[in-house]
Amino acid sequence: MEQYCITLEQAKRLKELGFKKDSLYGWANEGADGPGRKDEWFVTNYDPVIDYQAYTVGELGEILPDHITTDEGVYYLGTAKYEDAGWAMIYKTDDDSCLTRADGDTEAEARGNLLIYLLESKLI
Repeated sequence: MEQYCITLEQAKRLKELGFKKDSLYGWANEGADGPGRKDEWFVTNYDPVIDYQAYTVGELGEILPDHITTDEGVYYLGTAKYEDAGWAMIYKTDDDSCLTRADGDTEAEARGNLLIYLLESKLI
């Protein structure tokens, strides 16, 4: 399931940025509270144990705007899959001027990176 969700690091950063939207899944920790227990994170849909939201590709598709308007123009969301090189999410104009590009090993990771950029840049 992890390949269809944002990474734990992205989930933590989104929480730090104050992004609040419920997800169908979340990152939970098996717990390192007892002797001999490992600190193991996993994706689950069992709500009482969720520490961070684990947004899916589909949820990120609904969250990310299909376009961004700035003083320089209107930038449209695009997706690219590179053979053996991961994914890229790009906001660009009709004449290929690029606002930003976010890469990831998975589509969810690329979309998560884009969401983090948009929040940090206060574009959404």
